[in-house]
Amino acid sequence: PDAAAQSAATTTWGSGVTAVAFDPTRGGSVIAVVIVEGQYMSPYDPDEGPSVTGWRVQRWESCLKPVVLHPIFGSPTNFGGQPPMQTVWETKVNKSIPPTDDFKPQQVSAAAPTSDVPSKPDPSVDKAKRLTFDHFDMPSDIRTLSRITYSAHGSEIAVAFLRGGVHIFSGPNFASVDTYQINVGSAIAAPAFSSTSCCSASVW
Repeated sequence: PDAAAQSAATTTWGSGVTAVAFDPTRGGSVIAVVIVEGQYMSPYDPDEGPSVTGWRVQRWESCLKPVVLHPIFGSPTNFGGQPPMQTVWETKVNKSIPPTDDFKPQQVSAAAPTSDVPSKPDPSVDKAKRLTFDHFDMPSDIRTLSRITYSAHGSEIAVAFLRGGVHIFSGPNFASVDTYQINVGSAIAAPAFSSTSCCSASVW
């Protein structure tokens, strides 16, 4: 109990959704989601966390599907009615993005490539591949770890991470277009597209 209480007192965030955005051209039927994969601060080893071990960028799309009814209720079409439908959200894109080594001052590094491999958290991940936050400079809100920006016509999307990482994707399959790193300290290089999406800018 003491350890649990201490853990609750020192934990500010863990793995979870950090950003959600609707595709402006799909009328609320398509959303992009960013998930941070991290670790809680451990009361047994307070110098070990919290840390980010990876990111996931997902695209979800809603669709209507028939509701499966028990035979006891019969078929609505037998009585001139319409079969009941339900809205279902399905994952269409699921990309994994390893964290970049962007915590060293004055260092600009190329971001690691993305992949569609399913997430499998590994507690033995090398410490060098984690982004560890200083206890006095760690985010207190998981929603401050990333930001999503859609272009006006929805064909491009930019995902910005805390500490300056920016990934730009295109099309419904989120094909990688560009990746860059900006030395912004403990901030997000919030991206914005031009009206024609021919260029983008980051402000922090």
